[in-house]
Amino acid sequence: MKTHRAIFKLTKRSIRTFSGRYLALFLIFFLSTGFFAGLKITKPAMQRTCDDYLSRQKLYDIRILSSNFLLSSDVRAFSDIEGVATAEGGTGTDAMVEVASMQGAGSEADPESRTSSGAAQRYALRIQSLQNTVNLPSLTAGRMPKTASECLADRRLFSFSDIGKKLTVDTTKSDQAAGFLDTKTFTIVGLCDSPLWLSTSRGSTTIGAGKLDGFLFVPKRAFLSIAFTEIDLTLDPEIPHTGEAYETRVEKVRDRVTSLAENRSLHIYVLTREDHSSLISFKNDISIVSGIADLFPLFFALIAMLVCVTTMTRMVEEERTQIGTLKALGFSTAEISAKYLLYAGSAAFLGWAVGYFAGTLLIPKVFWLALSSVYGFARIEYIFSLPIAGLTGAVSITGILLCTWLSVRSELSIRPAELIRPGVSKSGKRIWLEHVTPLWKRLSFLHKITLRNMLRYKQRLFMMLVGISCCAALVLTGFGVKDSLIGITDLQYKTIQRYQIEASVQPSKTESVTARLSRTAAGSSVCPCSLARVSVKAHKSAMTAVKLYSTDQPKSFLSFWTLKTAGQVCRFPLPGEVLVCTRVAQKLALSAGDSLIIKNTAHQEITATVSGIFDNYIDNALILNADTLKKQTEEWKPDTLLIRAPDAQMTAKDASSETAAASLAQQIAGIPGIRQVSLLSVSKETSDKALSCVYYIVLLLILFSGALELIVIYNLTSINLAERSREIATVEVLGFYPKETDSYVLRENLILSLAASFIGLPLGMLFHRAVMSRILVDNMVFLTRIRPVSYVLAVLITNLFAYMVNLLMRKRIRAIPMAESLKAVE
Repeated sequence: MKTHRAIFKLTKRSIRTFSGRYLALFLIFFLSTGFFAGLKITKPAMQRTCDDYLSRQKLYDIRILSSNFLLSSDVRAFSDIEGVATAEGGTGTDAMVEVASMQGAGSEADPESRTSSGAAQRYALRIQSLQNTVNLPSLTAGRMPKTASECLADRRLFSFSDIGKKLTVDTTKSDQAAGFLDTKTFTIVGLCDSPLWLSTSRGSTTIGAGKLDGFLFVPKRAFLSIAFTEIDLTLDPEIPHTGEAYETRVEKVRDRVTSLAENRSLHIYVLTREDHSSLISFKNDISIVSGIADLFPLFFALIAMLVCVTTMTRMVEEERTQIGTLKALGFSTAEISAKYLLYAGSAAFLGWAVGYFAGTLLIPKVFWLALSSVYGFARIEYIFSLPIAGLTGAVSITGILLCTWLSVRSELSIRPAELIRPGVSKSGKRIWLEHVTPLWKRLSFLHKITLRNMLRYKQRLFMMLVGISCCAALVLTGFGVKDSLIGITDLQYKTIQRYQIEASVQPSKTESVTARLSRTAAGSSVCPCSLARVSVKAHKSAMTAVKLYSTDQPKSFLSFWTLKTAGQVCRFPLPGEVLVCTRVAQKLALSAGDSLIIKNTAHQEITATVSGIFDNYIDNALILNADTLKKQTEEWKPDTLLIRAPDAQMTAKDASSETAAASLAQQIAGIPGIRQVSLLSVSKETSDKALSCVYYIVLLLILFSGALELIVIYNLTSINLAERSREIATVEVLGFYPKETDSYVLRENLILSLAASFIGLPLGMLFHRAVMSRILVDNMVFLTRIRPVSYVLAVLITNLFAYMVNLLMRKRIRAIPMAESLKAVE
């Protein structure tokens, strides 16, 4: 028991004596554990936050839309379907709404929708009926409406100061609004979010510039008709709404809904959560975070172990006399080892404990903050994961104890008499550069000393090169991830899809709309086609919500879409063939000559042979010859117009060209027969916002990598100063100026940092490829590229951190006591 107390006291004394190294061990495990656990828990935390929010607000599991009105009898019929828990009808319409004196609004809408201060503001809004059991808005300010003339407003478009203001619906701009709404003036009584719109994108419309600015929720009695535009179904709330079991259950109920609709002669569209655009976008965005979670912390774990070995090896060497004394006094090898195991193990345990909770609490919040500009519908929830906590704790503590034991076992095997005597100093040796006489002769004395000391301590040299090169690799990987993700929207919407507007039309009026369009927007180009969302399957794998473009005008279509792969132009598919985009080909393992089964909303199956694969970065798309549909489904009619603005507008600057496209979309929306107008610039803006979180990822990686490099260099430099304290005191006594002493000791840090940063570049390239191979998103394909400027920035940032350490270490050099150091035995 007494020996145990003695070992415990010696351990506490060592912690005080070597507090800097103890802190370095604590910080290295704090960073590695926090980074790993934080990244691993981010996606589950975000996913749970979203799932819980959708459960609280009761988002539909299945939504039924119809081109005709749906009645209360339809609601009752669908509610009786097996597996359906609730069914409720809802009504919605798009309308231009005027708001007077909006100086205080916190709007995120298009600035062009605003006018001068004090004038009426006009917004394109979705006016939706409040439901009782499904799609419940979440109140963020104010109260719920009580009368037909009160409403809840979109909290991203309106601010708290707008509560109490009146909104007037301009029914002259929307026949649908005029026919639907009984109340035309509403008072804002509250602000809200909605599970129907998780992101800032509110969708497209046939009014205004083709883009919705926000939404309003009003009581059902604000509408004239008792008919509905949609019916929303929910399934058993007790069963989790994720996983294959849920998807299978939804598919079964969906088939029953479709079958019932056919029996009642209803022409409907059946949507599920898999068709919820902002929910799909959210899942894709959090997948980006999870793609880097498994690989990045490996560097931290590697460096942590190397730092531990170096630190403990040096500590044992400095205390060899104490070890010899303890052995001579009768302390066993196990008891002496326990001191060092306790020293290192306690640092690892504290670093793990603080790092785990700090990482799992803060890192998800950082990413949630990054996404809040796009989503932000709820506060992120904290998740404690016992498996992750156990894994990180076991690896941290076991790893450091093993490294510590490897460090002390060789010293403990020496006899006490030898340990009590000072160890032999490491002898200097000629380095290989000395044999290059022309070069060596031209080096100054200080430069020669620097090179000799760099190569004299092989372990420190190895640690510096490995640690700093890994940090440089991490920084380069961060920039590479940004380069690979940012910019794909320009490639998609400017290079591949070479048009600005998609207009949905009534099939029977396609020709008249096209003729009217040629008069309304002279100089614009139009390509009629059919556009549908389909499911596809091949090789026992399947995908849903894939866009199917089909046309009987191949030459025209190829002027609107750039169909290439690896720089080679893909020919338009012949009858019976299909072109598939990159992501569909990857997920279904398709290649030219394979067979693909396409299932449309009418449950008709179309079989086609893959003729080629084309590059596509956002959304999944198939290109089909119209003759294929005519032959296999016996029906095909163009229902979509691809519209390109006049060439003069195309060559204008981005801002002006987008304004021209929005103006053109507004003109097109007023043409009879147009159902919906979609601006590709809106889709680009939404994708850009979603990908903006990449900048936070890069910043986080740079900060963690920099902190790691600081710890590595600081720890190794501290050991270097301790080893060479007598040498440093000697040169100071000989008359070296402070700057010369600093250069004598610290120049090697800068040289090694520069060398290691270049060594880290190829390592970063490999690591970047590994990370990008793990970032798999269902409806996006990313590039694998690193821009030249990123290499330069990685080198500069890595060396900047090394320079910062040198500034800190200058004070340590000044603090070395010359008299005591000259008496020290080296």
